[in-house]
Amino acid sequence: MNRRLLLITLALILALLWLIGQWQQPFGLVFITNGKWTFENSLNRSLIIALPLFFISYFLIRLSLKLWRAPREWRRHNRRRHTEKARRFLVKGLIALSEGDWATSERLLLRNVQSSETPLLNYLLAARAAQQQNADSRRDMYLQKASTITPEANLAIGLTQAELQLQHGQYEQALATLNHLREHTPKHQHVLKLISRAYSNFGEWRKLADILPALRSQKILPDEKLLLLERQTYAELLRSVAKSPATLSLEQHWEALPKQYREDVEILRVYVQCLLASPDPQLAERPVREFLNKEWDEDLVRLYALIPDADTNKQLETTEQWLKDQGRSPMLYLSLARFSARLQQWGRARVYYERSIELKASIDAYAELGDLLETLGEADSAFECYRKGLQLFTADSKRRNYNRRTLADFRNSTL
Repeated sequence: MNRRLLLITLALILALLWLIGQWQQPFGLVFITNGKWTFENSLNRSLIIALPLFFISYFLIRLSLKLWRAPREWRRHNRRRHTEKARRFLVKGLIALSEGDWATSERLLLRNVQSSETPLLNYLLAARAAQQQNADSRRDMYLQKASTITPEANLAIGLTQAELQLQHGQYEQALATLNHLREHTPKHQHVLKLISRAYSNFGEWRKLADILPALRSQKILPDEKLLLLERQTYAELLRSVAKSPATLSLEQHWEALPKQYREDVEILRVYVQCLLASPDPQLAERPVREFLNKEWDEDLVRLYALIPDADTNKQLETTEQWLKDQGRSPMLYLSLARFSARLQQWGRARVYYERSIELKASIDAYAELGDLLETLGEADSAFECYRKGLQLFTADSKRRNYNRRTLADFRNSTL
Protein backbone atom coordinates (compact mmCIF):
# COMPACT_ATOMS: atom_id res chain seq x y z
CA MET A 1 0.00 0.00 0.00
CA ASN A 2 2.77 2.48 0.92
CA ARG A 3 4.68 1.60 -2.24
CA ARG A 4 1.64 2.28 -4.41
CA LEU A 5 1.05 5.64 -2.68
CA LEU A 6 4.70 6.56 -3.23
CA LEU A 7 4.49 5.77 -6.94
CA ILE A 8 1.29 7.81 -7.31
CA THR A 9 2.89 10.76 -5.49
CA LEU A 10 6.00 10.60 -7.69
CA ALA A 11 3.83 10.45 -10.79
CA LEU A 12 1.85 13.51 -9.67
CA ILE A 13 5.06 15.44 -8.87
CA LEU A 14 6.50 14.60 -12.28
CA ALA A 15 3.25 15.65 -13.92
CA LEU A 16 3.32 18.90 -11.93
CA LEU A 17 6.92 19.59 -12.97
CA TRP A 18 6.04 18.93 -16.58
CA LEU A 19 3.08 21.28 -16.33
CA ILE A 20 5.29 23.98 -14.78
CA GLY A 21 7.64 23.55 -17.72
CA GLN A 22 4.69 24.25 -20.03
CA TRP A 23 3.72 27.46 -18.18
CA GLN A 24 4.87 29.69 -21.06
CA GLN A 25 3.11 27.50 -23.60
CA PRO A 26 -0.51 27.40 -22.46
CA PHE A 27 -2.88 24.90 -24.03
CA GLY A 28 -6.48 24.08 -23.46
CA LEU A 29 -9.01 26.24 -21.71
CA VAL A 30 -10.72 26.01 -18.32
CA PHE A 31 -13.79 28.16 -17.90
CA ILE A 32 -15.71 28.16 -14.57
CA THR A 33 -18.55 30.45 -13.64
CA ASN A 34 -21.47 30.56 -11.21
CA GLY A 35 -23.08 33.72 -12.51
CA LYS A 36 -21.36 36.08 -10.05
CA TRP A 37 -17.76 35.33 -10.82
CA THR A 38 -15.84 33.74 -13.59
CA PHE A 39 -12.58 31.81 -13.72
CA GLU A 40 -10.82 31.47 -17.04
CA ASN A 41 -7.34 30.08 -17.62
CA SER A 42 -5.42 27.61 -19.70
CA LEU A 43 -5.66 23.92 -18.76
CA ASN A 44 -1.98 23.46 -17.83
CA ARG A 45 -1.88 26.57 -15.63
CA SER A 46 -5.15 25.53 -13.94
CA LEU A 47 -3.65 22.13 -13.15
CA ILE A 48 -0.49 23.74 -11.76
CA ILE A 49 -2.67 25.73 -9.35
CA ALA A 50 -5.09 22.87 -8.54
CA LEU A 51 -2.58 20.12 -7.77
CA PRO A 52 -0.79 21.90 -4.87
CA LEU A 53 -4.17 22.97 -3.49
CA PHE A 54 -5.33 19.35 -3.65
CA PHE A 55 -2.23 18.07 -1.79
CA ILE A 56 -2.48 20.79 0.85
CA SER A 57 -6.18 20.07 1.38
CA TYR A 58 -5.55 16.32 1.53
CA PHE A 59 -2.81 16.58 4.18
CA LEU A 60 -4.85 19.09 6.21
CA ILE A 61 -7.80 16.70 6.24
CA ARG A 62 -5.54 13.78 7.24
CA LEU A 63 -3.99 15.85 10.01
CA SER A 64 -7.42 16.91 11.28
CA LEU A 65 -8.60 13.30 11.34
CA LYS A 66 -5.50 12.18 13.25
CA LEU A 67 -5.96 14.96 15.80
CA TRP A 68 -9.62 14.07 16.17
CA ARG A 69 -8.83 10.38 16.68
CA ALA A 70 -5.83 10.98 18.95
CA PRO A 71 -7.70 10.78 22.31
CA ARG A 72 -9.42 7.54 21.29
CA GLU A 73 -6.16 6.04 20.04
CA TRP A 74 -4.45 7.06 23.26
CA ARG A 75 -7.16 5.39 25.32
CA ARG A 76 -6.90 2.25 23.18
CA HIS A 77 -3.13 2.20 23.59
CA ASN A 78 -3.54 2.65 27.33
CA ARG A 79 -6.01 -0.22 27.49
CA ARG A 80 -3.66 -2.50 25.57
CA ARG A 81 -0.81 -1.58 27.89
CA HIS A 82 -2.90 -2.26 31.02
CA THR A 83 -4.28 -5.49 29.56
CA GLU A 84 -0.78 -6.74 28.82
CA LYS A 85 0.26 -5.77 32.33
CA ALA A 86 -2.74 -7.63 33.80
CA ARG A 87 -1.84 -10.69 31.71
CA ARG A 88 1.69 -10.70 33.13
CA PHE A 89 0.33 -10.42 36.70
CA LEU A 90 -2.06 -13.31 36.03
CA VAL A 91 0.78 -15.55 34.85
CA LYS A 92 2.93 -14.61 37.86
CA GLY A 93 -0.04 -15.19 40.17
CA LEU A 94 -0.60 -18.65 38.70
CA ILE A 95 3.06 -19.51 39.21
CA ALA A 96 2.91 -18.34 42.84
CA LEU A 97 -0.30 -20.34 43.38
CA SER A 98 1.34 -23.48 41.98
CA GLU A 99 4.34 -22.93 44.26
CA GLY A 100 2.11 -22.58 47.33
CA ASP A 101 2.94 -18.92 47.92
CA TRP A 102 -0.68 -18.07 48.71
CA ALA A 103 -0.28 -14.45 49.87
CA THR A 104 1.85 -13.44 46.89
CA SER A 105 -0.48 -15.26 44.53
CA GLU A 106 -3.54 -13.47 45.92
CA ARG A 107 -1.82 -10.08 45.64
CA LEU A 108 -0.65 -10.64 42.05
CA LEU A 109 -3.99 -12.02 40.86
CA LEU A 110 -5.76 -8.87 42.05
CA ARG A 111 -3.26 -6.46 40.45
CA ASN A 112 -4.81 -4.70 37.45
CA VAL A 113 -7.79 -7.08 37.64
CA GLN A 114 -10.02 -4.30 36.25
CA SER A 115 -7.93 -4.43 33.05
CA SER A 116 -7.78 -8.21 32.83
CA GLU A 117 -9.25 -10.02 29.85
CA THR A 118 -10.36 -12.80 32.24
CA PRO A 119 -11.43 -11.15 35.53
CA LEU A 120 -13.54 -14.22 36.36
CA LEU A 121 -10.42 -16.40 36.34
CA ASN A 122 -8.52 -13.85 38.45
CA TYR A 123 -11.21 -13.78 41.15
CA LEU A 124 -11.72 -17.57 41.21
CA LEU A 125 -7.99 -18.18 41.63
CA ALA A 126 -7.72 -15.40 44.22
CA ALA A 127 -10.55 -17.10 46.15
CA ARG A 128 -8.55 -20.34 46.20
CA ALA A 129 -5.45 -18.49 47.40
CA ALA A 130 -7.49 -16.81 50.17
CA GLN A 131 -8.93 -20.19 51.17
CA GLN A 132 -5.44 -21.57 51.71
CA GLN A 133 -4.82 -18.71 54.14
CA ASN A 134 -8.06 -19.51 56.06
CA ALA A 135 -9.43 -16.14 54.93
CA ASP A 136 -13.04 -17.21 54.36
CA SER A 137 -14.41 -13.67 54.26
CA ARG A 138 -11.98 -12.63 51.51
CA ARG A 139 -12.68 -15.85 49.63
CA ASP A 140 -16.43 -15.18 49.65
CA MET A 141 -15.87 -11.53 48.67
CA TYR A 142 -13.87 -12.55 45.58
CA LEU A 143 -16.53 -15.06 44.59
CA GLN A 144 -19.20 -12.40 44.98
CA LYS A 145 -17.21 -10.02 42.75
CA ALA A 146 -16.82 -12.78 40.17
CA SER A 147 -20.60 -13.30 40.21
CA THR A 148 -21.21 -9.57 39.81
CA ILE A 149 -18.98 -9.10 36.77
CA THR A 150 -19.96 -12.39 35.05
CA PRO A 151 -23.47 -13.40 36.15
CA GLU A 152 -23.67 -15.88 33.26
CA ALA A 153 -20.95 -17.94 35.02
CA ASN A 154 -22.90 -18.42 38.26
CA LEU A 155 -22.81 -22.21 37.91
CA ALA A 156 -19.00 -22.30 37.67
CA ILE A 157 -18.71 -19.82 40.54
CA GLY A 158 -21.15 -21.80 42.69
CA LEU A 159 -19.28 -25.05 42.05
CA THR A 160 -16.00 -23.40 43.00
CA GLN A 161 -17.57 -22.02 46.18
CA ALA A 162 -18.99 -25.43 47.12
CA GLU A 163 -15.65 -27.17 46.50
CA LEU A 164 -13.82 -24.65 48.67
CA GLN A 165 -16.44 -24.94 51.42
CA LEU A 166 -16.13 -28.73 51.37
CA GLN A 167 -12.35 -28.51 51.55
CA HIS A 168 -12.70 -26.26 54.58
CA GLY A 169 -15.17 -28.57 56.33
CA GLN A 170 -18.06 -26.12 55.96
CA TYR A 171 -20.55 -28.86 55.09
CA GLU A 172 -23.73 -26.96 55.95
CA GLN A 173 -22.73 -23.98 53.79
CA ALA A 174 -21.62 -26.32 50.99
CA LEU A 175 -24.96 -28.12 51.05
CA ALA A 176 -26.83 -24.82 50.93
CA THR A 177 -24.75 -23.73 47.91
CA LEU A 178 -25.17 -27.06 46.13
CA ASN A 179 -28.91 -27.33 46.77
CA HIS A 180 -29.33 -23.86 45.28
CA LEU A 181 -27.38 -24.97 42.19
CA ARG A 182 -29.39 -28.18 41.96
CA GLU A 183 -32.64 -26.22 41.79
CA HIS A 184 -31.44 -24.69 38.52
CA THR A 185 -29.45 -27.67 37.16
CA PRO A 186 -31.00 -30.83 38.68
CA LYS A 187 -29.09 -33.24 36.41
CA HIS A 188 -25.68 -31.58 36.42
CA GLN A 189 -23.18 -34.37 37.10
CA HIS A 190 -20.59 -32.39 39.04
CA VAL A 191 -23.30 -30.84 41.23
CA LEU A 192 -24.61 -34.31 42.11
CA LYS A 193 -21.08 -35.58 42.75
CA LEU A 194 -20.34 -32.75 45.18
CA ILE A 195 -23.74 -33.19 46.87
CA SER A 196 -22.98 -36.88 47.45
CA ARG A 197 -19.64 -35.91 48.95
CA ALA A 198 -21.27 -33.30 51.21
CA TYR A 199 -24.00 -35.72 52.36
CA SER A 200 -21.36 -38.35 53.13
CA ASN A 201 -19.19 -35.96 55.14
CA PHE A 202 -22.19 -34.46 56.95
CA GLY A 203 -23.76 -37.85 57.74
CA GLU A 204 -26.96 -37.24 55.76
CA TRP A 205 -27.34 -40.93 54.86
CA ARG A 206 -31.06 -40.87 54.06
CA LYS A 207 -30.62 -37.98 51.61
CA LEU A 208 -27.56 -39.65 50.13
CA ALA A 209 -29.55 -42.86 49.63
CA ASP A 210 -32.16 -40.85 47.71
CA ILE A 211 -29.62 -39.67 45.09
CA LEU A 212 -27.77 -42.99 44.71
CA PRO A 213 -29.98 -44.09 41.76
CA ALA A 214 -29.13 -40.83 39.94
CA LEU A 215 -25.41 -41.35 40.62
CA ARG A 216 -25.63 -44.85 39.15
CA SER A 217 -27.84 -44.04 36.14
CA GLN A 218 -25.67 -41.09 35.09
CA LYS A 219 -22.42 -42.99 35.77
CA ILE A 220 -21.10 -40.06 37.79
CA LEU A 221 -18.68 -42.24 39.79
CA PRO A 222 -16.57 -45.23 38.71
CA ASP A 223 -18.28 -48.54 39.50
CA GLU A 224 -15.87 -49.47 42.31
CA LYS A 225 -16.21 -46.11 44.07
CA LEU A 226 -19.97 -46.13 43.65
CA LEU A 227 -20.21 -49.63 45.14
CA LEU A 228 -18.17 -48.53 48.17
CA LEU A 229 -20.34 -45.43 48.57
CA GLU A 230 -23.55 -47.48 48.32
CA ARG A 231 -22.30 -49.97 50.91
CA GLN A 232 -21.24 -47.20 53.27
CA THR A 233 -24.55 -45.36 52.80
CA TYR A 234 -26.82 -48.32 53.52
CA ALA A 235 -24.61 -49.54 56.36
CA GLU A 236 -24.58 -46.13 58.05
CA LEU A 237 -28.31 -45.77 57.41
CA LEU A 238 -28.92 -49.02 59.30
CA ARG A 239 -26.68 -47.89 62.16
CA SER A 240 -28.47 -44.55 62.43
CA VAL A 241 -31.87 -46.29 62.45
CA ALA A 242 -30.66 -48.66 65.17
CA LYS A 243 -29.59 -45.71 67.35
CA SER A 244 -32.69 -43.57 66.93
CA PRO A 245 -36.29 -44.26 68.00
CA ALA A 246 -37.62 -44.36 64.44
CA THR A 247 -41.22 -44.88 63.37
CA LEU A 248 -40.21 -47.83 61.22
CA SER A 249 -38.39 -50.75 62.84
CA LEU A 250 -34.90 -51.84 61.87
CA GLU A 251 -36.39 -54.87 60.14
CA GLN A 252 -38.71 -52.68 58.05
CA HIS A 253 -35.77 -50.52 57.00
CA TRP A 254 -33.90 -53.67 56.02
CA GLU A 255 -36.77 -54.92 53.88
CA ALA A 256 -36.96 -51.49 52.19
CA LEU A 257 -33.37 -51.76 50.94
CA PRO A 258 -32.82 -52.78 47.29
CA LYS A 259 -32.53 -56.56 47.01
CA GLN A 260 -28.96 -56.47 45.73
CA TYR A 261 -27.84 -54.81 48.97
CA ARG A 262 -29.80 -57.18 51.19
CA GLU A 263 -27.71 -59.89 49.54
CA ASP A 264 -24.44 -57.99 50.11
CA VAL A 265 -22.48 -59.70 52.87
CA GLU A 266 -20.91 -56.51 54.24
CA ILE A 267 -24.27 -54.76 54.64
CA LEU A 268 -25.79 -57.94 56.08
CA ARG A 269 -23.05 -58.04 58.73
CA VAL A 270 -23.94 -54.48 59.78
CA TYR A 271 -27.64 -55.37 59.90
CA VAL A 272 -26.96 -58.42 62.08
CA GLN A 273 -24.72 -56.42 64.43
CA CYS A 274 -27.48 -53.80 64.77
CA LEU A 275 -30.05 -56.51 65.51
CA LEU A 276 -27.80 -58.10 68.14
CA ALA A 277 -27.71 -54.73 69.94
CA SER A 278 -31.49 -54.24 69.57
CA PRO A 279 -34.34 -55.42 71.84
CA ASP A 280 -35.07 -58.22 69.31
CA PRO A 281 -31.70 -59.90 68.61
CA GLN A 282 -33.35 -63.23 67.68
CA LEU A 283 -34.52 -61.58 64.43
CA ALA A 284 -30.94 -61.95 63.16
CA GLU A 285 -31.18 -65.75 62.98
CA ARG A 286 -33.23 -66.11 59.80
CA PRO A 287 -31.29 -63.73 57.45
CA VAL A 288 -27.93 -65.19 58.58
CA ARG A 289 -29.11 -68.77 58.13
CA GLU A 290 -30.59 -68.05 54.70
CA PHE A 291 -27.41 -66.32 53.53
CA LEU A 292 -25.06 -69.06 54.80
CA ASN A 293 -27.18 -71.71 53.10
CA LYS A 294 -26.29 -70.04 49.78
CA GLU A 295 -22.88 -68.43 50.40
CA TRP A 296 -20.20 -68.95 53.06
CA ASP A 297 -18.79 -66.21 55.27
CA GLU A 298 -16.67 -66.85 58.37
CA ASP A 299 -17.68 -63.64 60.11
CA LEU A 300 -21.39 -64.36 59.71
CA VAL A 301 -20.85 -67.82 61.22
CA ARG A 302 -19.25 -66.11 64.22
CA LEU A 303 -22.22 -63.74 64.53
CA TYR A 304 -24.66 -66.64 64.16
CA ALA A 305 -23.32 -68.19 67.35
CA LEU A 306 -23.79 -64.90 69.22
CA ILE A 307 -27.55 -64.67 68.58
CA PRO A 308 -29.34 -65.01 71.95
CA ASP A 309 -32.95 -65.96 72.71
CA ALA A 310 -33.12 -68.29 69.70
CA ASP A 311 -33.78 -72.02 69.49
CA THR A 312 -30.29 -73.30 70.30
CA ASN A 313 -31.10 -76.91 69.40
CA LYS A 314 -32.27 -75.78 65.96
CA GLN A 315 -29.17 -73.58 65.55
CA LEU A 316 -26.91 -76.51 66.47
CA GLU A 317 -28.71 -78.76 64.01
CA THR A 318 -28.43 -76.14 61.24
CA THR A 319 -24.75 -75.55 61.95
CA GLU A 320 -23.93 -79.29 61.88
CA GLN A 321 -25.49 -79.50 58.41
CA TRP A 322 -22.95 -76.96 57.20
CA LEU A 323 -20.13 -79.32 58.20
CA LYS A 324 -20.78 -81.33 55.03
CA ASP A 325 -19.43 -78.51 52.84
CA GLN A 326 -17.39 -76.46 55.34
CA GLY A 327 -15.61 -79.14 57.35
CA ARG A 328 -12.35 -77.15 57.35
CA SER A 329 -13.78 -73.98 58.87
CA PRO A 330 -12.32 -73.20 62.34
CA MET A 331 -15.06 -70.62 62.97
CA LEU A 332 -17.76 -73.19 62.22
CA TYR A 333 -16.31 -75.58 64.83
CA LEU A 334 -16.05 -72.73 67.33
CA SER A 335 -19.73 -71.91 66.74
CA LEU A 336 -20.67 -75.59 67.17
CA ALA A 337 -18.70 -75.64 70.43
CA ARG A 338 -20.58 -72.57 71.68
CA PHE A 339 -23.98 -74.03 70.87
CA SER A 340 -23.01 -77.32 72.56
CA ALA A 341 -21.73 -75.49 75.64
CA ARG A 342 -24.95 -73.45 75.77
CA LEU A 343 -26.87 -76.77 75.84
CA GLN A 344 -24.41 -78.06 78.49
CA GLN A 345 -23.21 -80.83 76.17
CA TRP A 346 -19.71 -80.55 77.62
CA GLY A 347 -18.05 -83.48 75.88
CA ARG A 348 -19.36 -82.46 72.50
CA ALA A 349 -18.34 -78.85 73.11
CA ARG A 350 -14.83 -79.94 74.11
CA VAL A 351 -14.37 -81.90 70.87
CA TYR A 352 -15.52 -78.96 68.77
CA TYR A 353 -13.24 -76.49 70.64
CA GLU A 354 -10.24 -78.75 70.17
CA ARG A 355 -11.04 -79.25 66.47
CA SER A 356 -11.32 -75.47 65.98
CA ILE A 357 -7.93 -74.94 67.64
CA GLU A 358 -6.43 -77.73 65.54
CA LEU A 359 -7.55 -76.00 62.33
CA LYS A 360 -6.59 -72.50 63.51
CA ALA A 361 -5.70 -71.50 67.05
CA SER A 362 -7.58 -68.45 68.33
CA ILE A 363 -7.65 -66.51 71.59
CA ASP A 364 -11.43 -67.00 71.96
CA ALA A 365 -11.22 -70.77 71.44
CA TYR A 366 -8.45 -71.15 74.05
CA ALA A 367 -10.25 -68.91 76.56
CA GLU A 368 -13.62 -70.66 76.19
CA LEU A 369 -12.06 -74.14 76.25
CA GLY A 370 -10.22 -73.11 79.42
CA ASP A 371 -13.53 -72.06 81.01
CA LEU A 372 -15.08 -75.38 79.98
CA LEU A 373 -12.19 -77.42 81.42
CA GLU A 374 -12.35 -75.41 84.63
CA THR A 375 -16.06 -76.25 84.86
CA LEU A 376 -15.17 -79.93 84.40
CA GLY A 377 -12.61 -79.65 87.21
CA GLU A 378 -9.53 -80.00 85.00
CA ALA A 379 -7.66 -77.03 86.44
CA ASP A 380 -4.24 -77.91 84.99
CA SER A 381 -5.60 -78.34 81.47
CA ALA A 382 -7.60 -75.12 81.86
CA PHE A 383 -4.47 -73.27 82.98
CA GLU A 384 -2.59 -74.61 79.94
CA CYS A 385 -5.35 -73.30 77.64
CA TYR A 386 -5.23 -69.88 79.32
CA ARG A 387 -1.45 -69.83 78.97
CA LYS A 388 -1.56 -70.66 75.26
CA GLY A 389 -4.29 -68.08 74.72
CA LEU A 390 -2.18 -65.45 76.50
CA GLN A 391 0.84 -66.35 74.38
CA LEU A 392 -1.26 -65.98 71.26
CA PHE A 393 -2.58 -62.62 72.48
CA THR A 394 0.96 -61.39 73.25
CA ALA A 395 2.29 -62.50 69.87
CA ASP A 396 -0.66 -60.89 68.13
CA SER A 397 -0.14 -57.60 70.03
CA LYS A 398 3.57 -57.57 69.17
CA ARG A 399 2.77 -58.19 65.51
CA ARG A 400 0.23 -55.35 65.45
CA ASN A 401 2.66 -52.98 67.17
CA TYR A 402 5.41 -53.94 64.73
CA ASN A 403 3.12 -53.36 61.76
CA ARG A 404 2.05 -50.01 63.22
CA ARG A 405 5.67 -48.90 63.69
CA THR A 406 6.62 -50.10 60.21
CA LEU A 407 3.73 -48.14 58.70
CA ALA A 408 4.68 -45.03 60.69
CA ASP A 409 8.33 -45.32 59.57
CA PHE A 410 7.22 -45.69 55.96
CA ARG A 411 5.00 -42.60 56.20
CA ASN A 412 7.80 -40.56 57.77
CA SER A 413 10.25 -41.66 55.09
CA THR A 414 7.89 -40.52 52.32
CA LEU A 415 7.30 -37.04 53.78
